Amino acid sequence: LKFQRGDILHVISTSDENWWQAYREGDDPSSSLAGLIPSTHFQQQSVFQFSEMLTYEEVSLYMSKGTRKRPIVLCGPEGVGCLELRQRLVESDKSKFASAVPHTTRPKKSGELDDVHFHFVTRQKFQEDAKMGKFIEYGEYQKHLYGTSIAAIQSVVNRGKICLLTLKAEVIFLRTSLMPYVVFIAPPSLQQLKRQKESLGQFNVKEEQLKLTLNEGKLTEQVDRYFLLEMPQFGSIRFQEYGHLFDHIIVNIDLDRSLNEMKDIVRKLETEPQWVPSFWLNRPEANYYR
Repeated sequence: LKFQRGDILHVISTSDENWWQAYREGDDPSSSLAGLIPSTHFQQQSVFQFSEMLTYEEVSLYMSKGTRKRPIVLCGPEGVGCLELRQRLVESDKSKFASAVPHTTRPKKSGELDDVHFHFVTRQKFQEDAKMGKFIEYGEYQKHLYGTSIAAIQSVVNRGKICLLTLKAEVIFLRTSLMPYVVFIAPPSLQQLKRQKESLGQFNVKEEQLKLTLNEGKLTEQVDRYFLLEMPQFGSIRFQEYGHLFDHIIVNIDLDRSLNEMKDIVRKLETEPQWVPSFWLNRPEANYYR
């Protein structure tokens, strides 16, 4: 059976140790024979022979029926437009979307309000919380610590809003109680990226920086053949490592178009069940969104 990363496979027989019988989601099993896919045991045997092996994740259909909404994570190379897209989405409907209030150790500036612009804490308190695993991500900038806490995300969710996050691929974990929907924001061509930056008033971005943004957003054939056929500048670095964590891909050619695509994703999350890792639904945290 020919399949690629992201396909949903219905396994109908696991009697053979090395090869399972399955059909793809959307195929009619009554009109064609089941195909063969390598079993997990076979893959474990082969992992020493190949540097890359596709593995399986058991999934189930899930749809939140309560007032709590799954967070949406925007992920992509630096400079691709994740922050701008998140801000535009929040501004499009502040009653529906919100960002998590970050923590910081820097001094409060004039006009800033605690728990509104930032959660201002001491360095000692920040480091204690970090050791206890209270932050989904954190880092240091100009000798001050910044981070996004799980509690801050849950605060947005508890208000019935969709929490929008921008995270690096390295800190996105599939096995998380937050049950996020992750969207990879991919860069367009070099010329399109340059025009996009200029439309945002960024006229002095060096070509080397634009190329770095493109390089960090490389894709693979296993993720989507479209990128090889239409956008050959993409390669294989990031998706080989993190591609299995992404639920959707947006090529950010135009911010307005990307914004509309994000709104369509939100609509589907609210009206259609989505495939999620099955173990999510067997954990107590799953009841948080029900």
